[in-house]
Amino acid sequence: MGKGQRTRAERAGKREEMKIKAAKLKRRKKINKIIGICVAAFIAVAIVFAVVYNAIAATGYFLRNTVVMSSDNYQVDNAMMTYYLKNEYYTFANQYSNYLSMYGLDTSESLKKQEYGDSTWFDYFMTQAKNQVNDILLCAEKAKADGMELGDEEKAEIDDAINSMKSYAEENNVTFESYLSSVFDRGINESDVRRALELSSIASKYYNQYSDSLEYTDEDLQNYFDEHKSDYVKADYMKYTFTASIASDATDEEKQQAKDDARAKALNLTESKSVEEFTEKLKVYLTEQEEQTRAEQEAAASEESTEESTETTTVEEAVEQAVENTENIMYYPDEDSESESAKWMFEDGRKAGDTYLEEPDEDATTFSYAAYIVTKPAYFDDYATVNARHILFTTDTYETIEKATEKAEEVLAQYNATDKTEDSFITLAKENSEDSTVDDNGGLYENISKDTSAYPESFIDWCYDESRKPGDVGIVSTDSSVHIIYYCGTGDIAWKSSARIGKNNEDCQNHVDSLADTHTITAKDSQIKKIKA
Repeated sequence: MGKGQRTRAERAGKREEMKIKAAKLKRRKKINKIIGICVAAFIAVAIVFAVVYNAIAATGYFLRNTVVMSSDNYQVDNAMMTYYLKNEYYTFANQYSNYLSMYGLDTSESLKKQEYGDSTWFDYFMTQAKNQVNDILLCAEKAKADGMELGDEEKAEIDDAINSMKSYAEENNVTFESYLSSVFDRGINESDVRRALELSSIASKYYNQYSDSLEYTDEDLQNYFDEHKSDYVKADYMKYTFTASIASDATDEEKQQAKDDARAKALNLTESKSVEEFTEKLKVYLTEQEEQTRAEQEAAASEESTEESTETTTVEEAVEQAVENTENIMYYPDEDSESESAKWMFEDGRKAGDTYLEEPDEDATTFSYAAYIVTKPAYFDDYATVNARHILFTTDTYETIEKATEKAEEVLAQYNATDKTEDSFITLAKENSEDSTVDDNGGLYENISKDTSAYPESFIDWCYDESRKPGDVGIVSTDSSVHIIYYCGTGDIAWKSSARIGKNNEDCQNHVDSLADTHTITAKDSQIKKIKA
């Protein structure tokens, strides 16, 4: 083949190659176009699906159709579980509202994003909720087995609870649906809350019936007391700690001198022969420290500013407060307690004025020496509690404490115009009190102890006034409430009342736990974790 022929053949081959490449390129473009159409279609479908999913989720459909805990006859879905979870959370937040920052709980942040020990606050509250639901299901199953049903009274209580939520929503100018969504989760509706309340109510009805059936003799209570001394036996004492101040570059000799100085100060206190001597020695030391601290602060301030000191308390007041802070209560130690000071405190023969020096452990890195003195040796609450009725008026209803007081005085005048009997007081309580339990008990509270936090301090002080006698009536106030109180008389001895409650709670929980032998409760943790919080 000549050169020309080879050239033409090569050109023809290149043209065929180019045709093949062009065909491949065309086919690839077509495929890419198809892929592009498919991707676009998938994205469009995903968008539509997301919109539809969110719309459905907003109705609570998925929450309502995801069963997470169940027994033979009852089911708890994630809508109900959300209610139980948030109920645990809000109860805790309200009870410890002044200490949430100390616990590290931020109510504005997701519980799942906040650490609690080795887990999260969500895990903590969910554990509480699961335990509660477990007991609710067990009691509900036993109630059903016993043929127990909700009566008109229980149904009315559920209606009242829901109506209270509706009133709150109305007061805050939001719809009830919006209120439930904000408090619990989107899609949670009235029926979800009602189902949760109904299940809780039938369980509570059985639990309370069993609890009320339990009776205890004095011997039962004494035995419970003896087995739980750490809950009842206590001692009063004062304690002040001296800590050796050691610089990071201190020599061994300087370290030892600092430890010796701290120990000597604590030893000086423990050599006191009485509480009065201990207190006076402590005041002398605290006064020196307070004066020195103030002098240093004033010197530092004078270098930075010519303004006068803005100290709001005197040295004497600061010292008195510091002494008050040394007053403590110690409870009887458990059997496995390793506290040497607790063992010493409750030794036989311990008396007021006895002292104890607590020294640091051998492997301690901080060298602290604590001086103890007993102000009241081992005792328990053997005084008589009190029984009283009250009529409650709050600023939630009357806006101001002045208006609440006016209403209380008006009702008291009505009482004084009657025969002034307990029955007359009960009638007025049912007509006027804001206490939700008044219809059941006529405003009666029994076995009120001196150290309870369930009642305002002014309420307790009035009831325990030494001149108080049955039939006395008076008004006490707080910043947000006013109470008309009717003094009924004394109740149980304090420790017996407390032991009865403790033993009843223990026996009831043991009984509920035993129901698991008959009824099986299942839980789906993987689904429970999907709850938002």
